[in-house]
Amino acid sequence: MSINETDIRRALEAVGPTRTQLDRLTDALEVAQAAAAFRRPGRRRVLAALALCVALAMTAVAVGPGLRAVLAEHLGPFRAWLTPLTGSSTSAGVALEVIGVLSDGTTARFYFTAHDRVGGRLDEHTAVNFDLEGAGSWGGTAVAFDRETETLLLELEVMDLAGETLTLSGGRLTPNSYQVSLEPNLTDDLENVRTYGELPGFSTSMGFDGEDNFHLRVKLDQGYGMSARSTAFVTFSDGTTWVNEAEQVSHLSDGQNLRLEAITQENWDQVEKIWLVTSYTGPLESIEGNWTLTLDSAAAETRSTGPEFVLNRPGITVTRVQISPLGAVVVYTGRTGVLTAGDLQAETSAGEVPAWGEFSGWNRGEVGTALWRFETPVEPESIASVTLLGETFPLT
Repeated sequence: MSINETDIRRALEAVGPTRTQLDRLTDALEVAQAAAAFRRPGRRRVLAALALCVALAMTAVAVGPGLRAVLAEHLGPFRAWLTPLTGSSTSAGVALEVIGVLSDGTTARFYFTAHDRVGGRLDEHTAVNFDLEGAGSWGGTAVAFDRETETLLLELEVMDLAGETLTLSGGRLTPNSYQVSLEPNLTDDLENVRTYGELPGFSTSMGFDGEDNFHLRVKLDQGYGMSARSTAFVTFSDGTTWVNEAEQVSHLSDGQNLRLEAITQENWDQVEKIWLVTSYTGPLESIEGNWTLTLDSAAAETRSTGPEFVLNRPGITVTRVQISPLGAVVVYTGRTGVLTAGDLQAETSAGEVPAWGEFSGWNRGEVGTALWRFETPVEPESIASVTLLGETFPLT
């Protein structure tokens, strides 16, 4: 179904772009074209993609072609369900603007730009922490950084939405924030230091000391600091694993030392790999701001079980199953871990079984929410039935 000129004119008049902003819109239409290439959407979906283009063009600091392309690639086929949002707030010399949201009514991913009006204070490794009312948060990350305009493209993931709106009231942007998850080369020489090109100021060494204790050391250059306690996962050739305890980590002036008690001179040749997980920050200081934004977390199309639905199984009672283009949400009472990734299956009216990608969730006092994410988005109306824990049922 095509869009006529009246649809386009009304969409543009609704936001009242200037001539300059309309010029920006020309390039931004590539986002809508990419969304249309994914499938043949109806009028409302095409207009939503067009509205996203307008939102990108209307930001106070233009979202350049580079960031637009990154956003489109980052969202993939899910970009067709990004709901455009508007709103901005400036604090501590950083202008924060919301672009849009992907939401299923229980969780949401908000996208922002953050423009550093001072300059030189942000980078592509900026961590995001905002104070929220109306939802919890798993934190946020930098999707991309445009050095020319000193603008970050940010993603903030929130959970347990209490309503259709939430309030962002202040927070912190931490540049030079590095998340480390790597497998160092195995060596029993503490003097053999390894550096990592993608991790500035960071190096590791490992080996036995004079008393045959095995250590894994994390060393940071001057100006860098640890932001988490390090964890090492040791795998032996027989398949057994070992993880260090908190008390086995010593904090040093230039890093941390992990004493890996499971490794001895006798079993050193049986160590298959060591995996290190930690985080650290660089010389750039965090930016504390008092940004204030009201965010609309309205969900995309959803279908769910009716209000009377209850599914009882040993150790679990399910009270709601919901399908959205993003995936599935299951609300239940029961202990943590009672549901697994393979417990849920959806089937379309064409007999297809969509593949799941990520599986996650949370549980508080045995009141839990489990999340399944589609690898590619699925129209909720195409789902004919859902099977959970062996029970098949339709959705309303």
